Amino acid sequence: MLISLFTIHLYYREFMKKIILLLFSGISLLLYAQTPGKVNLLNIGKMYIAPSAVSTNGTSLYVVNAIRCDSNASVILNGTFKVGGNFIQDSKSHVFETGSNGYTTSTGKMIFTSDQGVTRYITSSNYMRFNRGTQYIAFPQVEIETSDTISIPAKMGMDAASIKRNNRTGAFILKSDTTIAGAIIHVYDASLRITGAGDSENLVDLGSVIVEQYIGAYRDGTQLFPFATPFKNTQKSGYFAGNWVRRTLRDSLLNTAYPLGNMPNPNNTSEISMDQYVTNPMETFKEGLAYLVKPRPNGYNYDTLKQEGALSITGAEPALYDQKKFIFNGKVYTLAHYDEQLFADDALFSHTFVQATPVTKTLNWVIGNSYTAPLSVDSLIREMNVSGVAFNPYIYVYIPGSTSYQAISTADGGINAQYDQIPAKSIFMIRVSPNQTIPAGTTFAVRKKDVCQGNLSNNFLRAAVSNTNRDIHFRATFEDNHHVFDLTSIGLRETASLNEDVYDIPKIYTPEYEGFQLYTRTPDDSLLTANGVPLDVDSVLLSFKPQHENTEHIYTLTVSQEGNEGELWLKDLKTNTITDLLQTPYYTFSGTGTDSENRFIVYFTYPQGATVSDPFVNNTGSDIYVSFPDNRLSVFGLNAADMNAGIFIYDVQGKTVFSGTISQYPQQDFNITLPKHVYMILIQGQRSFSSKVIK
Repeated sequence: MLISLFTIHLYYREFMKKIILLLFSGISLLLYAQTPGKVNLLNIGKMYIAPSAVSTNGTSLYVVNAIRCDSNASVILNGTFKVGGNFIQDSKSHVFETGSNGYTTSTGKMIFTSDQGVTRYITSSNYMRFNRGTQYIAFPQVEIETSDTISIPAKMGMDAASIKRNNRTGAFILKSDTTIAGAIIHVYDASLRITGAGDSENLVDLGSVIVEQYIGAYRDGTQLFPFATPFKNTQKSGYFAGNWVRRTLRDSLLNTAYPLGNMPNPNNTSEISMDQYVTNPMETFKEGLAYLVKPRPNGYNYDTLKQEGALSITGAEPALYDQKKFIFNGKVYTLAHYDEQLFADDALFSHTFVQATPVTKTLNWVIGNSYTAPLSVDSLIREMNVSGVAFNPYIYVYIPGSTSYQAISTADGGINAQYDQIPAKSIFMIRVSPNQTIPAGTTFAVRKKDVCQGNLSNNFLRAAVSNTNRDIHFRATFEDNHHVFDLTSIGLRETASLNEDVYDIPKIYTPEYEGFQLYTRTPDDSLLTANGVPLDVDSVLLSFKPQHENTEHIYTLTVSQEGNEGELWLKDLKTNTITDLLQTPYYTFSGTGTDSENRFIVYFTYPQGATVSDPFVNNTGSDIYVSFPDNRLSVFGLNAADMNAGIFIYDVQGKTVFSGTISQYPQQDFNITLPKHVYMILIQGQRSFSSKVIK
């Protein structure tokens, strides 16, 4: 039956029943819609599409142009569903029915067909508020019968039992892009789970998936970027030619002695051994292994590399390296073409102890999440708990933008912020505890079933629900790039001690030639990323190590709390000033590589006799105050000591929205156009002043 120029709106159950009867009676329904028309499938119940065996041409439903899937219910697909255009996912469900494991229970095929010579999309009309954690598309078997590229935008998620190419040249491209929410740039990677059991080569055809990786938000040239190849034995390192790539090496027990790939040169301990570097562009990355990329900084002149002969193997023009994205499909630069094999095997990491093995030292198992979807932290913790191997009670994750590994507690009562997922293509580390003998036959594995469809950006991870203890989280960033960061936490616990205890998590310390570091110290000089202290403690030393070069950088320290609150003060030992962190939860400061690491003291009761710079206390002899009623910021009470002082405005996320200089007194006006909101005004000079204002 051929229905031309037809749009289906199944608003009434009776009409829905008729369509189902037609399909079940073996009548193939062929739908055409001319551009810009589209086919709407508004499912108000459940649509059963007949198995292809009962239809005359092997197809149960064929849609030429855009198909839109709306409603709360699922569509159950047991036949063949061909789409010749875009697929618009506006359903609040997974579109196709899923089982208890979250994967589709459909047994049919989803075929992308019809050459249009354009990029086609799986997308949503409500893309910015799309929740792929619950709305991912759980396709069954997927076949590509087109030469078109099918784009999956960065916030979308897709499941497929398998992806077959049917001798065509079309491919899915997993996009990596930025979105802006609340004045913060988030970086999202489209996620793809391959749910079928087996080996990658049997599930995903060569070249059928292209993967993007956005690094523009982190490309300051000062910190490492975590990378795990999403491809199986085909990803050539030429993609990163012109940058620095380090590999984390394992021994026979899979221990990584240097998790940051920074084993020192035995002849010069201030340099990293060349064994740690990937230098040949033709070298193949291995799935499941952890690599650390240090991109060239923004503005780097790649012509210099060409002049030095560093690009002779890849043969590419220098401008091709200066990108905010890397695209992994074997076609970048002028390396010989090859098709990528997506990593989709059942096991990401697996190790069996073939004989009883005494463990006498901590083993660092560093793993690259080569799946193209996040790993569930809860699922990984369950795997650790039932494995028969005793692990240290935390997971270290290298998050894009982070200057060091960030810790996740696997035990109740952990101090640090708890994260839901480990981003795709990032790396993480679990640590096997010493002083145990692991029985023969014991196996630990991270498997495909631990992969989830998360809804978080890869650079801003959500903290868990607040607890009844008092936890204080500190985040240090560049003042002009909040995507580059380091974290540390302090927790007040009734049973904690000042020295190392069960609440403490050691810092995986980055060497001085990498980015800045934030950590606390115990009295016995242990460096911690999470520090449990007694309830009656007065203060904690908060250390900050700036970047090693002598160039001055401006940093922002942001604080957040969970659980019970109390007083919270920050003393800057370099400027000898005190800030009330409850009143002003962020602090901007400068630092150079020659500064002392012992920069701050965190007080839990007000330290007597200190100079305080907060919105209400000013001991400088002059009453500075500000007014911001419209698009003019007025500063009153200035004097000669304030000349040439810097004035800064921050939004509630800590982002700098204005910076200027005091050039007159006793009053100065600034014309500033900003939306109505709460802002923080900071003046830094011979006198310091800060205040919250409502515009």
